[in-house]
Amino acid sequence: MIVCSNCLHHNLDEASYCEACGSKLPELSSCSNCGSPVLDDAHFCGTCGFNLQLSANRPIEPVSAKGVGSDAILPIPFPPEPIADLSSPVAAATAFAKAEKAVDFKIQTTVQSVSEDIESQDAALHDAPHGDEPYEEVVNTQIQTQSASLLHAQSNTLTSLMADGKSVIYIGKPNDRVPPDINVSVFSSAEVVSRIHAAIHIEDGHFFVEDVGSANGTYLNNMPLTPSTRYRLRVGDRITLGKGELMTFIFKMN
Repeated sequence: MIVCSNCLHHNLDEASYCEACGSKLPELSSCSNCGSPVLDDAHFCGTCGFNLQLSANRPIEPVSAKGVGSDAILPIPFPPEPIADLSSPVAAATAFAKAEKAVDFKIQTTVQSVSEDIESQDAALHDAPHGDEPYEEVVNTQIQTQSASLLHAQSNTLTSLMADGKSVIYIGKPNDRVPPDINVSVFSSAEVVSRIHAAIHIEDGHFFVEDVGSANGTYLNNMPLTPSTRYRLRVGDRITLGKGELMTFIFKMN
């Protein structure tokens, strides 16, 4: 489903314009890791979490015997000539020994050639001019992390789901049994929400929503949820607490 950024209406994946307000919808492409539909400007796949920007900016080059990006291919050694005589155990043993020796020689020659090429490249790299400063190899490592949050549609308030590092985040109002991690009493129309209404579960990088026995029900994209049953969340999904869409949250990842 494509969520319209103008009116938040859910449209079919193949739609180009919002059927509710007529606004042009963002185009979808496929995740190169799992094939799920994703927005063209998305940084991460909402289904498998794959880093889409990294795969787009850093194409993987083939690695071969001559180094990264070379067209050279490590040859597979074969006996230089066919084994002609296997008529007797002695002749067969002699032929196989000869062939094994030839294969070992080709392998050693290939490995030595590759090692010499690598040493030559390293020497050229270290001998390159660097001014008065000694050569120093620097490796930069960039760690990409994902964060998930719920956007309260009525007030445009964003609440992180990963701030406390919990695997279960309860949504509701203050009570003496299970204090809510997301307290909806600060929002308008909180009267439709139960004290212990719903929960968000985080398992292996995936997010699931569950109705924990609310009085007015929990809805995912206008579909009523069966209590005590987990439903997987995807980017743009709408979670409504109670009827009438008075308390709606949009699942986001960035």
